Amino acid sequence: MLTIHKLKKNGSTIFPATLTDAVVHPTTGNPLGNFLREYNVSVLFPTEGVDEGSSYTLELAITVLGSHLNASEKTGGVRVVFLSKETNQIESYTLITPDWSSEVSDWLLEGIDITQEAGDSEKKVMSQKAVTEYHEELMRDMNRRFDELDPTVVEGNVTNNADEEDLTSVNDKLKFKDKEYNEVVCSGLGRKYLRRNIIGGQNLLTQDMINNPNTVYIIQYEYDVDDSGDPLVIPENCTLWFQGGSIKGGKIILNGASVLPNYNALGSSTTIQGEPAIGTYRFNIIENQPEFWTGTDWVTSGNTNLKADEEDLTEVEEGKTKILMFKNREYSEELGLGVVYLRQNIVDGVNLLEQEMINQANTVYVVRYNYTLAASGIVVPEGCILKFDGGNFTGGNLECNNTLIVDEYEVNPLSGITTSGTYKECTSVDDNVVAFLSAPEGSASTADFDAKADTVWNKAQTLSPTQKAQVRENIGATSIEECGSFPAVLDAGSELNLLPNVFYSFGQITSLRIASLGTPMVDRTNIYSFEFDTALVAPTVLVPSGITWRSPLIFDVSSHYLVTIRYSNATNSYYGFFEKW
Repeated sequence: MLTIHKLKKNGSTIFPATLTDAVVHPTTGNPLGNFLREYNVSVLFPTEGVDEGSSYTLELAITVLGSHLNASEKTGGVRVVFLSKETNQIESYTLITPDWSSEVSDWLLEGIDITQEAGDSEKKVMSQKAVTEYHEELMRDMNRRFDELDPTVVEGNVTNNADEEDLTSVNDKLKFKDKEYNEVVCSGLGRKYLRRNIIGGQNLLTQDMINNPNTVYIIQYEYDVDDSGDPLVIPENCTLWFQGGSIKGGKIILNGASVLPNYNALGSSTTIQGEPAIGTYRFNIIENQPEFWTGTDWVTSGNTNLKADEEDLTEVEEGKTKILMFKNREYSEELGLGVVYLRQNIVDGVNLLEQEMINQANTVYVVRYNYTLAASGIVVPEGCILKFDGGNFTGGNLECNNTLIVDEYEVNPLSGITTSGTYKECTSVDDNVVAFLSAPEGSASTADFDAKADTVWNKAQTLSPTQKAQVRENIGATSIEECGSFPAVLDAGSELNLLPNVFYSFGQITSLRIASLGTPMVDRTNIYSFEFDTALVAPTVLVPSGITWRSPLIFDVSSHYLVTIRYSNATNSYYGFFEKW
């Protein structure tokens, strides 16, 4: 907005008027303040109108004028004058609301006080003669005001000619020059500075603005993409270079475009389809790390994308390196037993098993190494399973507490220690099985074996009474090895009644139906558990309803499974999960 300065001569003020209302038009008598609140956008901004010209729509005139006014200038009574795109006539609108408004309904079309004519409508319409006289008077007034400004003198040679390579001249205005791609003259990629495109109060980015391949598009403004229109397709081999601008809304098909300074510049409100150029950089805010596009995946700068699922695997830092390892799991009444993988604990050259390594109840401890028990011995907490997977215990005493012993390879892993306490059962096959189960000292008698047939050889639970008797006979007749005479593969449709706190170990199955779960014991934890192997065809496994499973019961081929179901006395509910390896 122009201001009025005091006029001075030889240091003295010769025209002391400083208030705009004190200066009046010589012909009409209107205060100069009225003219200063009237803006002819066609004159002031001759290249920001429709098609970068001087004609405007009312919406565009309000938008352009508002972007140039200070907050203190945006008050009621402001008048905007422009050459109308629709009528090709000068039109004048006055803001009739107290505060600035972009709604066209808040602007009143006015006639001009000079030579005006009244139309048939409520709004006054100027004649061509009135328009001409008003425009001439306005230009004379503008020239007078510009003449009052102190001139700026630039000494020396001044060259305003554009080089037409980096700069060009449009309507006597210097602008950055666009460049077209031309393979013949080794032009390199083309270059296009995206200009403002105000439509309906939005700066729209349209397909005709991005339509040349092999071009760098420089984005300096905030653009909207029409949500209701077709996706904006980036031509082949292009670069979107954001220099303070942004894109929001709509859909963009990248078509292999590079994005500078990084992929994050595209923002989150625009739907991005297609892939960026290989090597495009982005920063993954969720993972807090930089990533690069390989053409198929986003990978970190270290060229690795390995992440622990934090269910079966976890990520552990060792110095500056992150490693993956099996994840331990705490006991949960809803999800089942906990799992702890016993790690190596080398003390004075001995892999020592200490009490703090086995200190959680209702937990499966996976033993994969050979351990020497601490001199004070180890007490196993209530409801635990010792699952030996290649390791064993030697030296010292192991006090069990209703403990289930599972030996994956059917060798006695406790033969080198003393044991005490109570056991559930075990799957080890070995001449020392009675000692393994804390039977009376001395040689195993036929009665000892016969009494333990149903608990030690829990596979017998799936056999008929005749088959069970045969197993007992085998146990009592000669040796333990003869207990393996019953079938390893169950027939299709075989049914099983699971008893609580009895571990069932099967061989390879083709189908299995758990008919029912035995009545839970009221004075202890109740675990229903069984294991089996699958063949080259996935088996059919049916279980009773009413069990809450951590994951769907889907079994793969050629795998080993351990299935565990826990009964909660507190909620009268069953919770199940299974492990595969």
